[in-house]
Amino acid sequence: MSDWPIQFLGRPRASEIPAVYVVEVWEDHTRDDPSKLKRQIPVNDFTTQAAAFSEQFGDDLTVDRNNLSQTGAVDTSGARAAQVITGPGAFAEFTMLPQAGTCNMAVQFHSATDETWDDLPHITAAGLWNMLFYHGAGNGIPSGGWGVNIYDRDGSFLLPALTDLGKDTFKIRVAFVGTEVRFYKDWVNSASRPIAIGNFSSAGEFPLKMCVFLSSQGDVFAEHFVLSGMSSTIYSAAQQIEDFGVEQPTLFLRIYQKARYEDVGNPIDVWG
Repeated sequence: MSDWPIQFLGRPRASEIPAVYVVEVWEDHTRDDPSKLKRQIPVNDFTTQAAAFSEQFGDDLTVDRNNLSQTGAVDTSGARAAQVITGPGAFAEFTMLPQAGTCNMAVQFHSATDETWDDLPHITAAGLWNMLFYHGAGNGIPSGGWGVNIYDRDGSFLLPALTDLGKDTFKIRVAFVGTEVRFYKDWVNSASRPIAIGNFSSAGEFPLKMCVFLSSQGDVFAEHFVLSGMSSTIYSAAQQIEDFGVEQPTLFLRIYQKARYEDVGNPIDVWG
């Protein structure tokens, strides 16, 4: 099943924030025959959506929508989200579950243009805002608990080595705010305090993609990976089949803002 993630950056007037956009799916590139308009997808500004793990390596990794798992003692496997993190204001979030056995999970943010993201060994500290989660007894972590190392862009520790995160289910949020990248455990609202803060210059850092690597001597599960930042939606495989009869290798789209006082903003035609 091949979903199409669709992302774009709008420029709404200040009086029209939050903006509402429309993505039109057309049958061909002409986009001038109303009978060939297949679907209109409304999109709210800065939506949050499930991570679409469109790339992966390793035979033992299971991708179930925006959930990842690996069972048994296996080699490292990984997946990369299709959505692009384009600048400050974006965040990534996921849930860590109680586990059995010893396992590791690394969450990193690579350049979106880096096609070597799956070259091993990639569970390293340098240059990736790397979070390395460890589950199992030892190294100061109680049996059955999670520990985490968090590294800054230059590879330096942002937390004391292998900080204890406890045994219960918890949620991690990584937020790109101004010139900081903030790491939260169980974020609730803007009053929540990060457990670590890294620094970066937004110039030249973006775009990024989230990469997740798993290795285990038991079972490891992480779920509900979501991303937010650019206005985005997903044109699902089921919708493609409903509209065209088969999944589409190429899309012809028209994207525009629904202006408050006019019918539409300035539409842009794209294909891919």
